[in-house]
Amino acid sequence: VGMTYSDEPFQYITGACAKILRTWKVLDWCNYKGDVHPPQGIFQHVQVIKIKDSIPPVFTGIEDLRFSSTDSMCNPVNLAIDPFNADDCTPDNKLLWRYYVDYHKDGSVNAQGLGNNISGSYPVGIHSVRLVVEDRCGNFNDTTFMLELVDAKPPTPVYEALIASLMPVNDTT
Repeated sequence: VGMTYSDEPFQYITGACAKILRTWKVLDWCNYKGDVHPPQGIFQHVQVIKIKDSIPPVFTGIEDLRFSSTDSMCNPVNLAIDPFNADDCTPDNKLLWRYYVDYHKDGSVNAQGLGNNISGSYPVGIHSVRLVVEDRCGNFNDTTFMLELVDAKPPTPVYEALIASLMPVNDTT
């Protein structure tokens, strides 16, 4: 008896992290007849191997963020925020990220997008940020943290000149 196999791998399919179609071929030399069509004594079977992972990604280094603004008009400020990370068996560039930003924590989503970088324009105040990460095995994890943009510009005194003309008052009483 002789035997061999060949693998055809598929990654990131629905319901599994990977799937391998393993084709087994067995040759029975005692009953082999290669001169007939189809040859006799050759047996073939396709084995389906599914690799599963049920552990969700784990966030690393996520904490509340605080920034300062010195804009005198309290306009929104463009913030450069480092991308977030998660520890998982899926390669970093294959993780699927989404984010939702609730300005002033009022219960409404004001900004959302794909990716792990939430850099952008933020108004002064405290905002709630929700991150969702999915690995290529269908496992999800999410976290929420606060992003605060503080008005750090001290009040500026403004002098306004008061000009008044004095008129003589005629007091006839």
